[in-house]
Amino acid sequence: MSFPTLPKAFRGPVGLIGVLLLAVLAGSFSDVLRPLDEGLQRLATGLVPDMRPGVPVTLIEIHASGQALDRARLARAVERLDAMGAAAIGLHLPLDHPHTPPRLEQWLGQARASLGLEAVEPWQRDLATDDRLAEALARHGRAVLAAPQAMGAGPALVPHPDALLAVDASARAWYDWAVFRPLFRPARLPGADLAVHWPTSTLASAGLPAVTATPDRPRPLAPGVVPMAEGYLAGFALPLAAAAWGAELNDITVEPGRGVRLGEARITLGPDRSLGVIPPRHDPRGRQVETHRLDTLMAGNLGNSQIQGRAVILGMAEGTGQPLMSHAGLTLPQATWSAWSTAALIEGHRVGMGGWFHGAERFLIILAALYLLWLPARLHLSTTGALISGVSVFLLLNLALGLVLFLQWWIPVVLPALVIALGHPLLALRYWVLDRLQRDRREASEAWLQLGMGQQGQGHLEPAFEAYSHCRMDSDTLFAQLYQLGRDLERRRQYGRAVEVFRFLQARHPAFRDTTQRLERLKPFVGSRQPRLGEMQRMGGGKELAVDDDSLEKPMIGRYNVERQLGRGSMGIVYLGVDPHIQRKVAIKTLALNREFEPELLEQAKWRFFREAEASGRLNHRNIVTVYDVGEEHDLAFIAMDYLQGVSLDQFTRFPHLLPINEVLEVCAQVADALDYAHQQEVIHRDIKPANVIYDQDKGLVKITDFGIASVTDHNKTRTGTILGTPAFMSPEQVAGKPVDSRTDLFSLGVMLYQMLSGQLPFTADTMAGLVYQITQTHPAEITDLRPELGPLVGVIVTKSLQKDPAKRYQTGGEMARALRGCIEAFRRMPRPGQFSGTASDYYHDH
Repeated sequence: MSFPTLPKAFRGPVGLIGVLLLAVLAGSFSDVLRPLDEGLQRLATGLVPDMRPGVPVTLIEIHASGQALDRARLARAVERLDAMGAAAIGLHLPLDHPHTPPRLEQWLGQARASLGLEAVEPWQRDLATDDRLAEALARHGRAVLAAPQAMGAGPALVPHPDALLAVDASARAWYDWAVFRPLFRPARLPGADLAVHWPTSTLASAGLPAVTATPDRPRPLAPGVVPMAEGYLAGFALPLAAAAWGAELNDITVEPGRGVRLGEARITLGPDRSLGVIPPRHDPRGRQVETHRLDTLMAGNLGNSQIQGRAVILGMAEGTGQPLMSHAGLTLPQATWSAWSTAALIEGHRVGMGGWFHGAERFLIILAALYLLWLPARLHLSTTGALISGVSVFLLLNLALGLVLFLQWWIPVVLPALVIALGHPLLALRYWVLDRLQRDRREASEAWLQLGMGQQGQGHLEPAFEAYSHCRMDSDTLFAQLYQLGRDLERRRQYGRAVEVFRFLQARHPAFRDTTQRLERLKPFVGSRQPRLGEMQRMGGGKELAVDDDSLEKPMIGRYNVERQLGRGSMGIVYLGVDPHIQRKVAIKTLALNREFEPELLEQAKWRFFREAEASGRLNHRNIVTVYDVGEEHDLAFIAMDYLQGVSLDQFTRFPHLLPINEVLEVCAQVADALDYAHQQEVIHRDIKPANVIYDQDKGLVKITDFGIASVTDHNKTRTGTILGTPAFMSPEQVAGKPVDSRTDLFSLGVMLYQMLSGQLPFTADTMAGLVYQITQTHPAEITDLRPELGPLVGVIVTKSLQKDPAKRYQTGGEMARALRGCIEAFRRMPRPGQFSGTASDYYHDH
């Protein structure tokens, strides 16, 4: 199961806020986001009370464009204003083209030669209008000439050095140093590509050229100073206001990064070197700016009080030039705007920003981003967090508005507030998406965990590990299950697979319990998913499981935990195991399937092994071992059966370890009972001998084991012609390879009875052929000759059991068991051992 993933840049809150931070910082260096700041600034300045009337600025409007071109008339107006005591005169008119005829001097020279100097002088005064205007401006001494910005390919040359303002480099602000300037630079660099319509050289030498905004180049609308390659030019309003304050024009000194100084006073400029005047909400003419027509001035209808000590601006009236649009959306003639800017500067009706504005703005943007990263994730998703961020944005914006209203300062909080306003919902969205993904992962992981636990509980270890590997959420339960799975695989002897599980666990939780130590112990099997028995010999030593190695988990066979080795059988090793579900001890008989068998022999061994399980599994008798389970597990086949207390009867077949006579008779009677039951279930053991009978002497209980060559007659598996069994205990028909029936087991029981009573076998030979001859052709020595104390009754039972002809033997196990118990009863009635009332022939016929 796969889950959607976010793009790499968004996988962490740092990446997400980093992208937002870079975007806003980049916007602060361009015009993309500046309208946001300017929009709020317009809103704030719109709340500031309008400028009071009576500011010492007078606007003389020229309503006819011809009057503006008549420089002789302008000269007379300047002379009249000078006579009336104007503090400064500003010509906000097009002055970049000469009006004096180009060949005037040549024509006047010819006229002087023919008419005389006195006759030509009035003509020269009337025709050289540029000179006359320049003389008037020079006599006044405080004239400011508009130098409108122009659309051009590059900066224009300054007409003469006197146009540049003085600069005090020692007062330069630290943030205007070259190393810091890139961080504090504004989005727009005024003067970087400035082209200017300079006044003619004649006029420029008589007044101070000052830069003004135009509809083509409106930014900034009210420049304080404009940087040029050669130095700084004054904006139009600055020298006029200085003159109104009584300062000389050459008293203006630029302090880079700070503003300008007039004597002891300092005028702070914004980062774009603008004055930051607050725009009018209404047309200021006739209100804050006293306005008159040029005709009124020339007619002598203005009093000295309306001009004296004032900054007077001569400019085009409305409708005679392209207007400017202020910040508030109000359209004003260019001269009117310059008059308002001059009045606002004189009155202090402006908003200060400082040259540090953009650097502080970028610093606050970074602080806003750090605030978002500092805010805990739970707050991003809660109402409290949204309220904190919302209040922060509200306070920042209202702080900016309040400072404008009360201190007339503008601080850079709009873009930092934008970072918070955008960043908080973005982070909240991210955490919400991640929370949903985490919830889905948690639910899916829990489902996989439950599935794995179910598979592991059923013993399906490979599917369990597959399920655990899909768990994306770490938990103690998962780690514990993985650890247990690794141990289970160890017990299953799948050491290589256990290594994979422990490595997977170590990658998720390196210090979980003793995972590292287990991996060290399992190093010999790295890369092996399923070791063979030969590989296990290196750890266990021999062809048995490594049950005594404390460094490894006790192995498992099937679902049984192996405790220890009990012994070896004819076909494999027997282990003591425990059923973990019911804590029952079982004996686990194993057959190593990877032993070096010939293919036919391996098939024969497997057939015998599973025949035992099949035969024993059909039987449920107190004297027959109970089979609980059978299975095949990669390198082993196994049978889980009763864990029997006691020892095999072959320990009681030699002197001096023979059992008492009555005890031998009872043991064989129980074996006969078990055979009688098995024969009724159509199961023939075919290998009855002392080694295949377990005897618990304390309880007096025997159990037959090892049905490995049993014949299940109803399945037609007698394998006629195949000699199977232990030769010394075989019946004559069995050694001859003839079909056998239940009476062959009774013959074998007779051999066992003979051996346990006498301490020797009835048939012995040095060769197999000799043994077969003995079994089929000769009669054994009378058992009473070997042990006279047994008496004739025992001799009769043994002789009948060992008859060559099956028809002369006991026909059922029950019949033989009754004879044995009758003999025991007879022994109990005898006055002394060996005495029997009646003849052996009588007993033989009775039994």
